Amino acid sequence: MALEPIPGGIGAPAPSGWLVRYYLERGVHVGAGGGVPCGCGVSGGVGGPERQAEGEAVILPCDGSSGAPELERIMAERLARAFAIWKDRQRKYGCGNIARRGPAGIMVRLDDKLARLDGVFFGGKSDDLADETVADTCLDVANYALMALVCHEGLWPGWPHP
Repeated sequence: MALEPIPGGIGAPAPSGWLVRYYLERGVHVGAGGGVPCGCGVSGGVGGPERQAEGEAVILPCDGSSGAPELERIMAERLARAFAIWKDRQRKYGCGNIARRGPAGIMVRLDDKLARLDGVFFGGKSDDLADETVADTCLDVANYALMALVCHEGLWPGWPHP
């Protein structure tokens, strides 16, 4: 599920006012250099006071307001990868596996991922396993944290149980 590089690539300075947009109907990232198909199919809906309509662009402005414009771009790319992974797993497993156990089940999975990272970062274990890279593990941690938040907000389908 590799994403094609966004114009400029990692390490290149982020263009002023650069935006990362994701479109459901096209699966296209649009940046300073125009659209670059990524194949991830990232789609709309960001939490917050107003939710966006399906198919509407989700815009992550990489405008330097954090004081680190290149890091903004890198974070936006990682968020897109995490979402693409979540969608793939959601397609495979559906909502039921999380709805059955809710936050308790998520915490068990999250603990497994954190133990793996602990072994890599502090225990001298190999960075990459045959079936899971460190990057995969980190993105899984991000997704599990967001899934726990969605359960906590009562927005995960089937959780809490009636």
